[in-house]
Amino acid sequence: MIQKPICFLALLISLLFSVPLQAQQRIPLEVLPSGHIVVKAAINGVEGRFIFDTGGGINLLTQKFAQRVKGLQKQDGRLTAFRAIGDRLDVELYTAKSITVGAFVANSTTLTVYEGELGGLDGLLALTAFQRQPFTLDLHNKQLVLETPASLAKRRKSDNVIPLQVGNAHGQTLDISAYFRVNDKLTLLFPLDTGAGKGVYRINSAFASQLGIDTAALAPTNRIVRASEFSPNNRNVIYRATLDKLTPQAIPSLQLTKAPVQLVNGLIYDGIIPIDWLGEQLTIDIPHQVLLIN
Repeated sequence: MIQKPICFLALLISLLFSVPLQAQQRIPLEVLPSGHIVVKAAINGVEGRFIFDTGGGINLLTQKFAQRVKGLQKQDGRLTAFRAIGDRLDVELYTAKSITVGAFVANSTTLTVYEGELGGLDGLLALTAFQRQPFTLDLHNKQLVLETPASLAKRRKSDNVIPLQVGNAHGQTLDISAYFRVNDKLTLLFPLDTGAGKGVYRINSAFASQLGIDTAALAPTNRIVRASEFSPNNRNVIYRATLDKLTPQAIPSLQLTKAPVQLVNGLIYDGIIPIDWLGEQLTIDIPHQVLLIN
Protein backbone atom coordinates (compact mmCIF):
# COMPACT_ATOMS: atom_id res chain seq x y z
CA MET A 1 0.00 0.00 0.00
CA ILE A 2 1.35 3.41 -0.92
CA GLN A 3 1.94 5.62 2.09
CA LYS A 4 0.62 9.11 1.56
CA PRO A 5 2.71 11.69 3.37
CA ILE A 6 0.08 14.42 3.34
CA CYS A 7 -2.82 12.57 1.84
CA PHE A 8 -5.13 13.14 4.84
CA LEU A 9 -4.72 16.92 4.72
CA ALA A 10 -7.93 18.56 3.62
CA LEU A 11 -6.25 21.65 2.24
CA LEU A 12 -6.60 24.04 -0.73
CA ILE A 13 -4.53 27.11 -1.27
CA SER A 14 -5.70 30.02 -3.49
CA LEU A 15 -8.57 30.31 -5.92
CA LEU A 16 -7.93 28.78 -9.32
CA PHE A 17 -8.50 30.50 -12.61
CA SER A 18 -9.80 27.56 -14.60
CA VAL A 19 -12.75 27.32 -16.95
CA PRO A 20 -14.92 24.19 -17.38
CA LEU A 21 -14.49 22.41 -20.70
CA GLN A 22 -17.04 22.75 -23.48
CA ALA A 23 -16.17 19.36 -24.98
CA GLN A 24 -16.17 16.18 -22.88
CA GLN A 25 -12.71 14.69 -22.39
CA ARG A 26 -11.79 11.11 -21.50
CA ILE A 27 -8.39 10.53 -19.93
CA PRO A 28 -6.97 7.06 -19.23
CA LEU A 29 -6.59 6.00 -15.61
CA GLU A 30 -4.42 3.31 -14.11
CA VAL A 31 -5.75 1.45 -11.09
CA LEU A 32 -3.01 -0.09 -8.96
CA PRO A 33 -3.46 -3.38 -7.07
CA SER A 34 -3.59 -1.29 -3.89
CA GLY A 35 -6.68 0.46 -5.27
CA HIS A 36 -4.94 3.79 -5.81
CA ILE A 37 -5.88 5.65 -8.98
CA VAL A 38 -3.07 7.03 -11.13
CA VAL A 39 -3.46 9.72 -13.80
CA LYS A 40 -1.01 11.50 -16.07
CA ALA A 41 -0.77 15.25 -15.66
CA ALA A 42 1.68 17.97 -16.57
CA ILE A 43 3.05 20.57 -14.14
CA ASN A 44 4.30 23.61 -16.04
CA GLY A 45 4.48 21.36 -19.09
CA VAL A 46 6.42 18.52 -17.45
CA GLU A 47 4.42 15.28 -17.53
CA GLY A 48 4.30 12.86 -14.63
CA ARG A 49 2.22 10.11 -13.04
CA PHE A 50 0.20 11.13 -10.01
CA ILE A 51 -2.10 9.49 -7.48
CA PHE A 52 -5.54 11.00 -8.04
CA ASP A 53 -6.37 11.70 -4.43
CA THR A 54 -9.71 13.22 -3.42
CA GLY A 55 -8.51 13.20 0.18
CA GLY A 56 -5.13 14.79 -0.53
CA GLY A 57 -6.30 18.36 -0.19
CA ILE A 58 -3.22 19.90 -1.75
CA ASN A 59 -1.26 19.01 -4.87
CA LEU A 60 2.08 17.47 -3.99
CA LEU A 61 5.24 16.82 -5.99
CA THR A 62 8.11 14.60 -4.99
CA GLN A 63 11.34 16.53 -4.72
CA LYS A 64 12.85 14.43 -7.51
CA PHE A 65 10.05 15.42 -9.89
CA ALA A 66 9.97 19.05 -8.72
CA GLN A 67 13.62 19.44 -9.69
CA ARG A 68 12.59 18.83 -13.30
CA VAL A 69 9.87 21.48 -13.26
CA LYS A 70 10.89 24.98 -14.25
CA GLY A 71 9.05 28.08 -13.13
CA LEU A 72 7.81 26.93 -9.72
CA GLN A 73 7.50 30.09 -7.66
CA LYS A 74 8.09 29.76 -3.93
CA GLN A 75 5.51 31.57 -1.83
CA ASP A 76 6.56 33.63 1.18
CA GLY A 77 4.17 31.96 3.58
CA ARG A 78 3.88 28.40 4.79
CA LEU A 79 0.95 26.19 5.61
CA THR A 80 0.36 24.59 9.01
CA ALA A 81 -2.13 21.74 8.99
CA PHE A 82 -2.85 18.39 10.59
CA ARG A 83 -2.93 14.90 9.19
CA ALA A 84 -5.96 12.79 9.96
CA ILE A 85 -4.10 11.01 12.76
CA GLY A 86 -3.18 14.30 14.42
CA ASP A 87 0.35 15.03 13.16
CA ARG A 88 1.11 18.71 12.75
CA LEU A 89 2.76 19.54 9.45
CA ASP A 90 4.37 22.82 8.44
CA VAL A 91 4.88 22.82 4.69
CA GLU A 92 6.39 25.23 2.20
CA LEU A 93 4.20 26.36 -0.65
CA TYR A 94 4.86 26.90 -4.33
CA THR A 95 2.80 28.25 -7.22
CA ALA A 96 2.70 26.32 -10.49
CA LYS A 97 1.85 28.24 -13.63
CA SER A 98 -0.35 25.39 -14.81
CA ILE A 99 -1.56 21.89 -14.08
CA THR A 100 -2.76 20.20 -17.25
CA VAL A 101 -4.92 17.08 -17.35
CA GLY A 102 -5.90 16.15 -20.90
CA ALA A 103 -7.26 19.34 -22.46
CA PHE A 104 -8.12 20.87 -19.08
CA VAL A 105 -5.79 23.46 -17.59
CA ALA A 106 -5.84 24.91 -14.08
CA ASN A 107 -3.69 28.02 -13.73
CA SER A 108 -1.87 29.57 -10.77
CA THR A 109 -2.22 26.48 -8.61
CA THR A 110 -0.62 26.00 -5.20
CA LEU A 111 1.32 22.86 -4.36
CA THR A 112 3.90 21.57 -1.96
CA VAL A 113 7.04 19.44 -2.35
CA TYR A 114 7.79 16.22 -0.48
CA GLU A 115 11.37 15.04 0.06
CA GLY A 116 10.50 11.34 0.19
CA GLU A 117 9.38 8.76 -2.38
CA LEU A 118 5.90 7.67 -3.46
CA GLY A 119 6.56 4.24 -4.87
CA GLY A 120 7.96 5.56 -8.16
CA LEU A 121 5.09 8.01 -8.68
CA ASP A 122 5.64 11.75 -9.05
CA GLY A 123 3.16 13.09 -6.51
CA LEU A 124 -0.49 13.55 -5.60
CA LEU A 125 -3.11 15.33 -7.69
CA ALA A 126 -5.75 16.71 -5.31
CA LEU A 127 -9.21 18.16 -5.89
CA THR A 128 -7.84 21.69 -5.97
CA ALA A 129 -7.62 21.77 -9.75
CA PHE A 130 -11.23 20.61 -10.14
CA GLN A 131 -13.22 22.89 -7.85
CA ARG A 132 -14.87 24.42 -10.93
CA GLN A 133 -14.64 21.40 -13.25
CA PRO A 134 -17.03 18.48 -12.58
CA PHE A 135 -15.56 15.10 -13.45
CA THR A 136 -16.45 11.42 -13.43
CA LEU A 137 -14.27 8.58 -12.22
CA ASP A 138 -15.26 5.78 -14.59
CA LEU A 139 -13.66 2.88 -12.77
CA HIS A 140 -15.15 0.27 -15.11
CA ASN A 141 -13.52 1.75 -18.21
CA LYS A 142 -10.59 3.21 -16.25
CA GLN A 143 -11.16 6.74 -17.41
CA LEU A 144 -11.29 10.21 -15.92
CA VAL A 145 -14.15 11.96 -17.71
CA LEU A 146 -14.13 15.76 -17.65
CA GLU A 147 -17.78 16.70 -17.91
CA THR A 148 -19.43 19.48 -19.90
CA PRO A 149 -22.59 21.33 -18.82
CA ALA A 150 -24.60 19.17 -21.26
CA SER A 151 -23.13 15.81 -20.16
CA LEU A 152 -23.45 16.79 -16.52
CA ALA A 153 -27.12 17.70 -16.97
CA LYS A 154 -27.73 14.27 -18.48
CA ARG A 155 -26.09 12.54 -15.54
CA ARG A 156 -28.10 14.58 -13.07
CA LYS A 157 -31.32 13.28 -14.63
CA SER A 158 -30.40 9.60 -14.40
CA ASP A 159 -27.95 9.15 -11.53
CA ASN A 160 -28.47 8.77 -7.79
CA VAL A 161 -27.44 11.81 -5.78
CA ILE A 162 -25.47 12.08 -2.55
CA PRO A 163 -25.20 15.64 -1.19
CA LEU A 164 -21.64 16.67 -0.44
CA GLN A 165 -20.45 18.80 2.41
CA VAL A 166 -17.79 20.96 0.78
CA GLY A 167 -15.44 22.62 3.21
CA ASN A 168 -13.70 25.74 1.92
CA ALA A 169 -12.37 28.00 4.66
CA HIS A 170 -11.15 31.43 3.63
CA GLY A 171 -10.39 30.17 0.13
CA GLN A 172 -7.54 28.10 1.57
CA THR A 173 -9.00 24.69 2.43
CA LEU A 174 -11.17 22.32 0.44
CA ASP A 175 -12.58 18.93 1.37
CA ILE A 176 -15.60 16.83 0.43
CA SER A 177 -17.54 14.72 2.89
CA ALA A 178 -20.92 12.99 3.08
CA TYR A 179 -23.18 11.59 5.78
CA PHE A 180 -23.37 7.82 6.26
CA ARG A 181 -25.38 5.55 8.55
CA VAL A 182 -23.16 3.09 10.39
CA ASN A 183 -24.54 -0.16 11.83
CA ASP A 184 -28.01 1.45 11.82
CA LYS A 185 -26.93 3.29 14.96
CA LEU A 186 -25.00 6.44 14.10
CA THR A 187 -25.02 9.05 11.36
CA LEU A 188 -21.43 10.17 10.82
CA LEU A 189 -19.74 12.59 8.47
CA PHE A 190 -16.93 10.96 6.48
CA PRO A 191 -14.42 12.57 4.13
CA LEU A 192 -14.40 10.72 0.79
CA ASP A 193 -10.89 9.58 -0.01
CA THR A 194 -9.81 7.84 -3.21
CA GLY A 195 -6.29 7.87 -1.81
CA ALA A 196 -7.15 5.69 1.18
CA GLY A 197 -6.56 2.49 -0.76
CA LYS A 198 -8.82 -0.41 -1.63
CA GLY A 199 -11.07 -1.54 1.19
CA VAL A 200 -9.58 0.81 3.79
CA TYR A 201 -12.32 2.09 6.11
CA ARG A 202 -11.35 4.09 9.18
CA ILE A 203 -13.60 5.26 12.00
CA ASN A 204 -12.72 7.19 15.13
CA SER A 205 -12.41 4.67 17.96
CA ALA A 206 -14.45 7.00 20.18
CA PHE A 207 -17.55 5.59 18.47
CA ALA A 208 -16.68 1.92 19.06
CA SER A 209 -19.04 1.25 21.97
CA GLN A 210 -21.93 3.11 20.31
CA LEU A 211 -21.44 0.93 17.24
CA GLY A 212 -21.59 -2.23 19.34
CA ILE A 213 -17.88 -2.99 19.04
CA ASP A 214 -16.10 -4.04 22.24
CA THR A 215 -12.44 -3.20 21.59
CA ALA A 216 -11.39 -4.85 24.87
CA ALA A 217 -12.77 -8.17 23.63
CA LEU A 218 -10.82 -8.12 20.36
CA ALA A 219 -7.96 -10.55 19.92
CA PRO A 220 -4.47 -9.12 20.57
CA THR A 221 -3.68 -9.51 16.86
CA ASN A 222 -6.47 -7.01 16.16
CA ARG A 223 -4.82 -4.29 18.26
CA ILE A 224 -1.98 -2.41 16.59
CA VAL A 225 0.16 0.44 17.92
CA ARG A 226 1.54 2.40 14.98
CA ALA A 227 4.08 5.22 15.15
CA SER A 228 3.70 8.17 12.81
CA GLU A 229 6.12 8.45 9.87
CA PHE A 230 6.51 12.15 10.69
CA SER A 231 6.34 12.21 14.49
CA PRO A 232 7.69 8.97 15.99
CA ASN A 233 6.51 10.05 19.43
CA ASN A 234 2.94 10.20 18.13
CA ARG A 235 1.52 6.70 18.36
CA ASN A 236 -1.98 5.68 17.37
CA VAL A 237 -3.82 2.61 18.61
CA ILE A 238 -5.72 0.89 15.82
CA TYR A 239 -8.33 -1.81 16.38
CA ARG A 240 -9.35 -4.09 13.54
CA ALA A 241 -13.00 -5.05 13.54
CA THR A 242 -15.99 -5.54 11.21
CA LEU A 243 -18.80 -3.14 10.35
CA ASP A 244 -22.21 -4.75 10.15
CA LYS A 245 -23.56 -2.16 7.73
CA LEU A 246 -22.52 1.07 6.05
CA THR A 247 -24.92 3.05 3.87
CA PRO A 248 -25.14 6.59 2.48
CA GLN A 249 -27.79 8.53 4.35
CA ALA A 250 -29.16 9.80 1.04
CA ILE A 251 -29.41 6.33 -0.58
CA PRO A 252 -30.56 3.80 2.05
CA SER A 253 -30.82 1.04 -0.56
CA LEU A 254 -27.06 1.16 -1.21
CA GLN A 255 -25.45 -0.92 1.51
CA LEU A 256 -22.05 -2.32 2.33
CA THR A 257 -22.14 -5.20 4.81
CA LYS A 258 -19.50 -7.00 6.84
CA ALA A 259 -16.74 -4.59 5.86
CA PRO A 260 -13.38 -4.64 7.65
CA VAL A 261 -12.78 -1.43 9.57
CA GLN A 262 -9.91 0.21 11.39
CA LEU A 263 -10.98 1.94 14.60
CA VAL A 264 -8.31 4.61 15.03
CA ASN A 265 -7.55 6.36 18.30
CA GLY A 266 -6.99 10.09 17.82
CA LEU A 267 -8.51 10.40 14.37
CA ILE A 268 -9.51 14.03 13.80
CA TYR A 269 -12.59 13.06 11.73
CA ASP A 270 -15.59 10.83 12.40
CA GLY A 271 -13.97 8.53 9.88
CA ILE A 272 -12.46 8.31 6.41
CA ILE A 273 -13.73 6.01 3.68
CA PRO A 274 -12.96 5.16 0.05
CA ILE A 275 -15.67 5.68 -2.57
CA ASP A 276 -15.09 2.87 -5.08
CA TRP A 277 -17.71 0.66 -3.38
CA LEU A 278 -20.42 3.21 -4.16
CA GLY A 279 -20.36 2.49 -7.88
CA GLU A 280 -18.26 2.17 -11.01
CA GLN A 281 -19.13 5.64 -12.34
CA LEU A 282 -18.82 8.41 -9.75
CA THR A 283 -19.30 12.05 -10.70
CA ILE A 284 -17.89 14.64 -8.32
CA ASP A 285 -19.51 18.00 -8.92
CA ILE A 286 -18.03 20.47 -6.45
CA PRO A 287 -19.82 23.57 -7.84
CA HIS A 288 -23.20 21.91 -7.15
CA GLN A 289 -21.94 20.05 -4.06
CA VAL A 290 -23.12 16.59 -5.12
CA LEU A 291 -21.77 13.13 -5.82
CA LEU A 292 -23.65 11.44 -8.67
CA ILE A 293 -23.68 7.63 -8.80
CA ASN A 294 -24.54 5.68 -11.93
